[in-house]
Amino acid sequence: MDKVAVVDSDPDAVEAWAICIRAAKMEPIPLMTGFRNLESAADKIKHMTDAALCGHRLFLNRYANFSGAHLVACLYRKSLPAILVTPILDVASDISIRKYREWIPVLLTRDNVQAAAIRKGLAICQDELSGRLLPSRKRWRTIVRIEAVDQEGTEDIVSAVVVGWNPHERIRFPADLMPPEMRQSMFRQLPHDDFYVLAQVNIGAETSGELYLRDFELTLPPNPRDGLA
Repeated sequence: MDKVAVVDSDPDAVEAWAICIRAAKMEPIPLMTGFRNLESAADKIKHMTDAALCGHRLFLNRYANFSGAHLVACLYRKSLPAILVTPILDVASDISIRKYREWIPVLLTRDNVQAAAIRKGLAICQDELSGRLLPSRKRWRTIVRIEAVDQEGTEDIVSAVVVGWNPHERIRFPADLMPPEMRQSMFRQLPHDDFYVLAQVNIGAETSGELYLRDFELTLPPNPRDGLA
């Protein structure tokens, strides 16, 4: 990986990250003009570079009309290694990241953007794109107990417990990760009782901010006697 795109709405951050990329013995390609179309942005980055370092809050200064998380996910699906950089310490609370976490192998806070972290992160991304996932990124089928749904803006946000990861900690994720018919069943049941589903989840994650969920299935509530309810 010789050329690394540097994508952010803050010119000072772009300059600082470029210095770190040079220290990592790679060539930074700052993209300062901004974007208006996600696919076009991803195609341009893939055409020009071998990898990318993307800030999350690309909406600022009208740099882009999509988030950095969405861009990194799009680049992942185009097989380009990309790291997401965020100022947010509590990633678990940021639904805009959780929505795309499946396609974000590496996330750094702004304070942790350093040459060694960039090189290591891009290597992890490249390994995952080649099919070599870290244990914390491998997904397994597990029970998810949905306890509540709240609305943030126009989006329904689920509060749930991933039983196979930590049966005592709630996580939050966008309801639209689930199929529409499943969401309707959930809305009907939740006023009366918890709603149970199965999902593929990377239950080896160390923190809730690393979790992603996919491939939801309906299931019956577990038997209280087995300790999973």
